[in-house]
Amino acid sequence: MTVSDILSYSVDEILQSRQLTLSILSIYSKLYLNGAAPRGCSRSIVGYYVELQKSNIKEKDIIMKKTNKFKKLIYIALEGMHFSDANMTDEKAIQFLDANILKKEDFITLPEGYEDKRHPDILDEPKSFPSPERTRKRNKK
Repeated sequence: MTVSDILSYSVDEILQSRQLTLSILSIYSKLYLNGAAPRGCSRSIVGYYVELQKSNIKEKDIIMKKTNKFKKLIYIALEGMHFSDANMTDEKAIQFLDANILKKEDFITLPEGYEDKRHPDILDEPKSFPSPERTRKRNKK
């Protein structure tokens, strides 16, 4: 269920329906609490509903449909903001991966549609080369 689906119901309908109540709690948890459990009292649910009404619905629906799972909180200076699993969309994740701002290791699951565009030789581990032997220079007298 998406944010726009939830907002198509009134608060009273949500509070009376167990399924709708669980849906709004799940959506709020994913969007604002990074998966943590929200409070389930009726006063809190009304507050969650009001907060979802105030937010940008299209952006929230995109975040709900994302497929990537991000591991940590990171500040990206080019964007001037922090990114976590809660606000990392698939499009942004692919953009950051292609620009080498983020690495595959930063994700638990990669975004759907991402293909590594680097050359296969680059994907291998770096090859170790023997270090050149140093020769000692002697001062001439």
